[in-house]
Amino acid sequence: MTTRAVLTGDLVGSSRLSPASLEGARDAFATAAAEIETWRAKLLGAPADFFRGDSWQMLLTQPGFALRAALYIRASLKAGDPEWDTRIAIGYGEVDRIDKQRTSLSSGEAFLLSGRALDDLGDTVDITVRGPRDGLKWDALGPLAHLCSVLMDDWSQKQAQAARLALAPDAPTQARMAEMLGVSQQAVSKALSAAKITALLRAVEHSEALTWNRVRLI
Repeated sequence: MTTRAVLTGDLVGSSRLSPASLEGARDAFATAAAEIETWRAKLLGAPADFFRGDSWQMLLTQPGFALRAALYIRASLKAGDPEWDTRIAIGYGEVDRIDKQRTSLSSGEAFLLSGRALDDLGDTVDITVRGPRDGLKWDALGPLAHLCSVLMDDWSQKQAQAARLALAPDAPTQARMAEMLGVSQQAVSKALSAAKITALLRAVEHSEALTWNRVRLI
């Protein structure tokens, strides 16, 4: 089985956003998606797609990066405006057909599981995981994603701005982050500590270290 990851999301409270704010949130997502695409060659199976105004979908050819991508997208939105956020459902599985123009028009197990998981997602957690019955067991990965989501919920904008930089696979040094954000290195260190970045990075590194497409984990 060749496992792929599909991230399906919708903007939180989009009906309360002004047209300009909604457009800003969409732009922040598009920027994050473009940056995720640079993490590895051909990481996105098709261009990330916004549909129905406030919903979006992304296909990752390397499923290990799904959790990092989910955290990065939330961090990017929170870094742009305190009112911006998104719920995210990660579906793992096979993909039958990829529409190279509109990811949301693609099909397969991963798309089905991701969409259903988002439909079932309540209001208490903003990131969830669902996998195939005969594939990887999600006994650890699902709760891990939930914990990461909860850690992000109360981030300030400054914390999100620092954490967004730290979540990239080739993260800059804290000194460089300080230059990029126009603050002191001490302020960056304080923001990252408050954002619990060490725990989040351990979680995404665990996800990336799993053997996804050679041996099934049981």
